[in-house]
Amino acid sequence: MGYRLAKQKGDAITVPHIIFKKLSTATEDQLRVALCAVAQGMADPLAVAQELGLSKTSVELAFAYWVGAGLFLPDGEVTAKTPALPKRGPRMTSRDIVEASRTNPEIALLISESQNLLGHMLSPAESSRIVTLYVQDKLPIDMILTVMAHFITKGQRNVSYIEKVLISWREEGICDGIAAERHLGTLEKREDYEAEVAKLLGVKPDGFTAGERTLIARWYEDFAFDADMIEAALLRAGEKNNVRYLSGILKKWHASGYKTPRDIPAEGENLQPTGRRTPARTPVAKGKGILVSKRGGGDR
Repeated sequence: MGYRLAKQKGDAITVPHIIFKKLSTATEDQLRVALCAVAQGMADPLAVAQELGLSKTSVELAFAYWVGAGLFLPDGEVTAKTPALPKRGPRMTSRDIVEASRTNPEIALLISESQNLLGHMLSPAESSRIVTLYVQDKLPIDMILTVMAHFITKGQRNVSYIEKVLISWREEGICDGIAAERHLGTLEKREDYEAEVAKLLGVKPDGFTAGERTLIARWYEDFAFDADMIEAALLRAGEKNNVRYLSGILKKWHASGYKTPRDIPAEGENLQPTGRRTPARTPVAKGKGILVSKRGGGDR
């Protein structure tokens, strides 16, 4: 059966046509950022990040995509200034934790669950780091435990490292368990991307630099390319089979609108401005005062 649009009662918005044109190429997060910004009139990445539960970095990358697409224009001034996070004070001491626990039973729960995850009694320094995240940095318990569990499954049990990750995420606008789970899902996907690219290059995934990881994520998330396109770029690169050179090739292909290896013209082939291939002309050879077609034609 068919459907018809229900009558709207003042809750409809005008969606720019460029968003519809990019439905097949934009990622889910890029579309969500565009629609949120258009609907709410928000051009501040941190405000959009908090609204959607995304990291500020992801939102800024999405805005960069839409600036390139022509939906937004870069502005030298921040449209909606967000107050800076207060500077972190000294971590809580053991005495501070005991005092706070008298009025907040959640602290005892946080310490108990952290010990269960880590498999050992927390040292005073570890307790200080974890409880400070909750009491002073205002990070919810479910977020702290979710992130801790993730890194423990990865073999990372260093509480100092987990604390640094949580603080950096807080600065990016990831401040609750749902946003943390969504971001962890993105990180898991990126690990798969890196493993796939490493296999194509014949290297180890842990050998990529932070900059190379950012480029690889862009191939999949911003360009919507898959392993076939990356392998095609690798063949085109020849001996220059490194991430940065491949990124230059893939960026040009994305700008040209290529989506699959079938769209890519042969190397050296001339292109029309529209990106379509130029039909090959029939080669001719010059005779004595006449033109002779190589297809076997006679005098003209």
